[in-house]
Amino acid sequence: SIGIMSFFATIAFVAAPLAPLNCVLSNFSFTDIYYEISSETSADSCTSIVIVDLTKLTDRREIARTIDDIQKCSPKVIGLDFCLDNEGENIEGNMMMEKVAMDYPNIVWSMKCLNYANDSVGWQDAIHSYFTEGIEVTEGSTNMPRGSLYDSTKRKVPLTETLNGEIVPSFSTQIAKL
Repeated sequence: SIGIMSFFATIAFVAAPLAPLNCVLSNFSFTDIYYEISSETSADSCTSIVIVDLTKLTDRREIARTIDDIQKCSPKVIGLDFCLDNEGENIEGNMMMEKVAMDYPNIVWSMKCLNYANDSVGWQDAIHSYFTEGIEVTEGSTNMPRGSLYDSTKRKVPLTETLNGEIVPSFSTQIAKL
């Protein structure tokens, strides 16, 4: 089954007459199919949740337009797992992102806790999106502990974090609350 997937992927990217297939497969990951085929049981799925990968969008105008498009589908909640920690040079893009933050209260924005002190104080600093001081938004901590420095698998998701002695909800907790 893996050989079949590899064959089609190779053909789609090598053969010029199959360019339409190449377009379809260029944004497709075979990882999910591999795990679906190799698993003895069917994976649970939920049609209520859609994950949109914005990693290829670097312009804040494009990100804002994409969020506007997603909002047209009337989602209950949108989780944005990135921080716009500085204003950058794109004034139009900043204005569009600030408008998104003001107009859509169903968005949970990511914040990242830094500089862990101890169990009672917790984290000492946090990175927020630059506009959160002037615009009230819902934020959640995206800190996810790993088993070791080289372990990329997230084995648990905390419901809260401690930031300067105060409990702050996690990203997933904030999403569940909305």
